[in-house]
Amino acid sequence: MTNSSRPNTSCQMQRPSLIEDDDDDHTNNKNGKQLLSRRLTFDREPLKQKRIKRLSRPSPAIMEQQLQCLGRSLLSIDPLPYVRDMLNELSNTEAFLYARQCRVVAAKLRLCWSGVNEEIKSLLKHKEYTEAAIEHIRKDLIINKESKLDEVRQHVTKIGREHLNWLVLKKATLLNENSLPLVGNLLAFTSYVIQVFQDATKLIEESCEIKKQAMNQIKDTKAYSLTVSQSIAQKLADIITLAE
Repeated sequence: MTNSSRPNTSCQMQRPSLIEDDDDDHTNNKNGKQLLSRRLTFDREPLKQKRIKRLSRPSPAIMEQQLQCLGRSLLSIDPLPYVRDMLNELSNTEAFLYARQCRVVAAKLRLCWSGVNEEIKSLLKHKEYTEAAIEHIRKDLIINKESKLDEVRQHVTKIGREHLNWLVLKKATLLNENSLPLVGNLLAFTSYVIQVFQDATKLIEESCEIKKQAMNQIKDTKAYSLTVSQSIAQKLADIITLAE
């Protein structure tokens, strides 16, 4: 670093501005040196372009692809030569102020990353809970389906056996001319069979309704997961913008 009393050179005049005012005016100290503001900027025009880009957010897929490309490009850049050259152009006071601003930015980034990590942990817990709930619902559907099918099979088997026994016992009587009372009993038995099949139909409809409710819950969970993923992508984009 150079002394704070050194004269201005052509390199100093050509280095980027480190002050941003609302009126585009730079404030100077008594020695004519430019002072750093609270926020380090290099050009107002790129900032305006960035603000315009923030207003039109791309789709989540495009945003994720852009974040991956930006992350790879940032990792491939070595900032040390640029920082070294810039510090050589700054006075001691300006360098200390720049370092203080860098610490503030690093603290803000660390705070944002801690918030993102907490959000990710919460999402992972919610994901585990959702997967467990879906697995529980799936098992309940399978058990209900099997139990209702077994109940229907038992009813049908019981009706078949009773009907067969009734035919065997009453075969001779049905051939008799005086078998009208037996025909009346047969009609009553037929209504019982119809009632059993109606009960089986209701059980199947209830099973379908339970399955439909489970599918709706799964759809709602997927929609919520997509919304949270978009929120995380938005926060990551804001963090990268702040880092720039």
